[in-house]
Amino acid sequence: MAILKRLAAPRWWRIPRKVAKFIVAPRPGPHSKEECLPLAVLIRDYLRLAENLKEAKRIIKSRFVKVNGVVRTDHKFPVGLMDVIEIGNPGEEGYIALRCVPSKHGFEFKEVKDVDKRLIRIDDKRYVRKGKVQLNFHNGENMLIEPEEQGKYATGDVLLIETKTKRVLQHLKLKPGALALVVKGANRGKLAKVVNVEKTKTMKGTLVEVEIEGRKIKLPKKYVFVVGEAKPVIEI
Repeated sequence: MAILKRLAAPRWWRIPRKVAKFIVAPRPGPHSKEECLPLAVLIRDYLRLAENLKEAKRIIKSRFVKVNGVVRTDHKFPVGLMDVIEIGNPGEEGYIALRCVPSKHGFEFKEVKDVDKRLIRIDDKRYVRKGKVQLNFHNGENMLIEPEEQGKYATGDVLLIETKTKRVLQHLKLKPGALALVVKGANRGKLAKVVNVEKTKTMKGTLVEVEIEGRKIKLPKKYVFVVGEAKPVIEI
């Protein structure tokens, strides 16, 4: 997606639609084009740290922006669900740290302090060379584990990891009693309690029954993101 018209941009982007014809398009990367936001748009239109694209590019090219602990210099780099964005240097004036979390109308970027940890969801498992098992996460990252460990991890489970080292701090299983965040659909952005996980042989796949505000509904597994047990393990 090299060119993107403002009118065709995802509706949740908080941008003026009629001031110009085009907007920065996210580069193909860890998130789908409908579920991400380019760094330049975040810097200019959301945080108002730049008045125009030229200034936004200068900030990013100056290596002031980190995504998940890695310096990013591409103004089109896409940020999405549960990504941690840091602008500036810790301890210096103007430093800000944000986490991308789902909201009713899409995503919002919440200022947080626990930038040293983040959540990643297991979306797929597969065998690779030398008998290893590869865990593929929702944000395009992956991790190799030994074959005997694969029974511990299931798709839909979430790992709490250190932002920089990717060391696993906690394993959050998708199971009854877990606290989850709804990341898609009409209840997007709401916290829910997992009641039951039901495997079906239909095209719907695995359905997760959750309780939200006193009512129970069933959601596709990909709509649910475990964030803790009694309370979230990160700031959301």
